[in-house]
Amino acid sequence: MQAGQLLAELDPRALQASLDEAQGTQAQNQAELKNARSDLARYERLYRQDSVSASSWRAQRALVRQLQARSTADQAKVDNARVQLGYTKIHAPVAGRLGLLKTNIGAMIGPSTTDGLVSIVQTDPISVVFGVPEVQLTALRDAMATAAGNGLEVAGLGPQRAGSGWPVAASPRWTTRSTPRPDRCGCGRASTIRARRSFPTSS
Repeated sequence: MQAGQLLAELDPRALQASLDEAQGTQAQNQAELKNARSDLARYERLYRQDSVSASSWRAQRALVRQLQARSTADQAKVDNARVQLGYTKIHAPVAGRLGLLKTNIGAMIGPSTTDGLVSIVQTDPISVVFGVPEVQLTALRDAMATAAGNGLEVAGLGPQRAGSGWPVAASPRWTTRSTPRPDRCGCGRASTIRARRSFPTSS
């Protein structure tokens, strides 16, 4: 599954009908506006010839402005209908593998649906969490300070057809957390420092 690929499509018929209705209303009002502008041009010529009253000319000019405002509102309704129709197509936000299907064809869903449609497991990069003994925390901090923000080199072992694996090198971004646990002698408690690193899988 690639990012942006179509995952599902909701029933678009009602929203498509709303878009068609908005476009029809817009076309009708645009025709009225075109006719009103033509009449206004004629009223202006007649007004300069003293063939129509000033009030008639002003009324026609006000009608054109009213229809122009209506045309702006019509365009907003068409744009909104297009946006709503676009929500019927659900695309994958990230690349990965499809997991558990959480809904079926014909199911009713809405904004309050919290389970989603399907789970996507991101495979590139893959995050790996590994533990480091607390007694090595000082050495770990010294190594990170020496790296000067460039990260530390961590080698991962990726799968290989022969089973021996291939090395993957990456500079981790460390996030640590202490996990208290009894030590082996039972006379105290020790902790494990947990680190997380995302390894690229495209190679």
